[in-house]
Amino acid sequence: MAQSRSWPLRPQGCPVPQLPLIAVVDDDVSLGSAIASLLRSAGYAACCHASAEQFIESGDLARCRCVLADIQMPGMSGLALSRQVVDSGAGVPVVLMTARTEAEFDGLAARHGAALLVRKPDFAAPLLAFLSAGIPPI
Repeated sequence: MAQSRSWPLRPQGCPVPQLPLIAVVDDDVSLGSAIASLLRSAGYAACCHASAEQFIESGDLARCRCVLADIQMPGMSGLALSRQVVDSGAGVPVVLMTARTEAEFDGLAARHGAALLVRKPDFAAPLLAFLSAGIPPI
């Protein structure tokens, strides 16, 4: 009887490619999970955090290639998280998202070091365009 093998097969010594990790920080857990699924379908790895504090405590900043954070969250805001990530010197871009439409949020995001501000619910196309331009998926 033939031995079953798992698929896909990889030659010995061939490293498994590591997907670029995108951290999703949003207190809306269902939205965070949906965004993570979108990112995975686009060729990225994703980790979800329900708060900025949880993300900071996780140590994932050292592993991630981009942080996507909601602006308005209980506790530390996405704006404050963006400033902290930028000030850390990690060189990780931050994308902020909001459902608010006021133009003042564009300036706030920029002043807090965000590389991009996207608006809910139409964030998928601009987010994926930004990521693919600077962080190609595998």
